[in-house]
Amino acid sequence: MISGENKFVLVTKRSDASGIKSKGRVKLACERSGTYRGLAQRVGKGKAAKFLKKSRNDEKARTHSSTKKCGCPFQINVKENADSLWYVTVICGRHNHDTAGRLDKGEEEVDDGGGGGLKVSS
Repeated sequence: MISGENKFVLVTKRSDASGIKSKGRVKLACERSGTYRGLAQRVGKGKAAKFLKKSRNDEKARTHSSTKKCGCPFQINVKENADSLWYVTVICGRHNHDTAGRLDKGEEEVDDGGGGGLKVSS
């Protein structure tokens, strides 16, 4: 997780490790991106069990759950090029919600990602 003085929390949406032929890339998104998926109800037992998706409008489906998801469009792509330089592309730089009122202990610090040897391109 990445957080900073602006108090928005970013999470890794997708990442591909760099290999022999491929270069690394990371998609960062706001923790509030996406939508609430809802709950599944188990019908039957054993291998014959099926999961039915409850309606999002069903009052009982959301009784015991809460979500931070609000469809925030904020997204950043970070990609490594052939020279092992990392390029940052802001896909959408705005949030559609207020800042996080209170950050958890792990969200207070900015994580450097363990990439101590990364070169910054200008």
